[in-house]
Amino acid sequence: MSKTKNKSLRIGLVGCGVVGGGVAEALLSKDKPWNNVPDSPNLELVRVADINWPASAKLGNGIVVPKSLRTSSIDDIISDPTIDTVIELIGGTGIAQDVIIRAIKAGKNVVTANKALLAKHGKKLFLLAGRAKREIAFEAAVAGGIPILSAIRAGLSANKIETIYGILNGTTNFILTRMTETGCTFSSALLEAQRLGFAEADPTLDIQGYDAAHKIQLLTALALGINVDMKNIPVRGIQDVSDIDISYAKQLGCKIKLIASAKITRAGIEIEVAPTLISNAHQLASVNNEINAVFVEGNMVGQQIFVGKGAGRYPTASAVISDCLELASGGGRKYVDCMNNAKSMLTVPKEKYVSEFYLRISASDKPGVLGTVTGVLGKEGISIKSCVQLESNEVGAPVPIALMTHNTSLSKIEAVKKRIDELSVIKAKTVFFSVIK
Repeated sequence: MSKTKNKSLRIGLVGCGVVGGGVAEALLSKDKPWNNVPDSPNLELVRVADINWPASAKLGNGIVVPKSLRTSSIDDIISDPTIDTVIELIGGTGIAQDVIIRAIKAGKNVVTANKALLAKHGKKLFLLAGRAKREIAFEAAVAGGIPILSAIRAGLSANKIETIYGILNGTTNFILTRMTETGCTFSSALLEAQRLGFAEADPTLDIQGYDAAHKIQLLTALALGINVDMKNIPVRGIQDVSDIDISYAKQLGCKIKLIASAKITRAGIEIEVAPTLISNAHQLASVNNEINAVFVEGNMVGQQIFVGKGAGRYPTASAVISDCLELASGGGRKYVDCMNNAKSMLTVPKEKYVSEFYLRISASDKPGVLGTVTGVLGKEGISIKSCVQLESNEVGAPVPIALMTHNTSLSKIEAVKKRIDELSVIKAKTVFFSVIK
């Protein structure tokens, strides 16, 4: 019996930076682990487009991109009829979008890690790919090396998923971990993250929560089947989390994490990104440093947690290559079909979200202040679960007070915050975060 010829994928790589270099290194390496799997497809890197040759040619483990594969023109990849798949790894929403559109129109499939582009312009791109019967695969765009999309589309396909949440940004998780473990300030932790390469020179997208918002938007469409416009996702970053909040969280038996979440309710879809107090008893509390974690709740399997490195050269490259292998194996248009089948649903106003809440109040060190504050909460019908007050180190200095409430609505918390901040004894704006037990 003759041996069946393995399927082959001819690849054009656009962008040979951090992640692109990791992909090129794996594809050019003599040791390709996927080749040890029977009937595994052959992945052939045909061309690599980058503007930083020859510097970009030097990869890890002594591997160099051959001159015959290098080009500075994207046209050399798009116009090559022998290339059937384009990997877009240049980032941004301008040139990258043009690359994907041109690749699809040229009859090529696309693999990308560009969450910002897909979150903002995905609807147009997926419709274009659907009409052209092409695929846009993006496992690497959501959780780096965690194969969360493959798990949802395959391993959990028998389940109805209505809740998904987790830690989707490694930069913010590293910063919050350092603040928790060392007691350092936000600024110090950010500088350390940048020094170690866990944060960009401009960390705005990470720190302000938008990177996590892009990811939860894509996860909501693929896992829950609900398409949510980015402008309808409430986003709060970690820039207002202080070392005082970290200290109080410890005393309350919690840690602070940046949580991205989406949940289908009777009223519609609740979706947000926000700093959240996580009980130490919860599995997410033990997910530290640059590690990511995603919780998925299925009607048959219950809660499942997926943990791993959510970013970086090799974890992200791993996800890119995984998508290429699936395309080569004839995996079909699973991404595009799922995204195009996602339906619209009413987005629940964030003011109606119900949770326990943490409030940090900065007040004058005077008798009766705590009673005044709790009186304001009582008038709004908010009951207090616990209270912690640290002693002030200076005479006459404001005293921080931390309160944990029972379940209440965000609208009530915002109303209480406004009334408390108007009190003459309050010396700084009140800070609040939701709580997950």
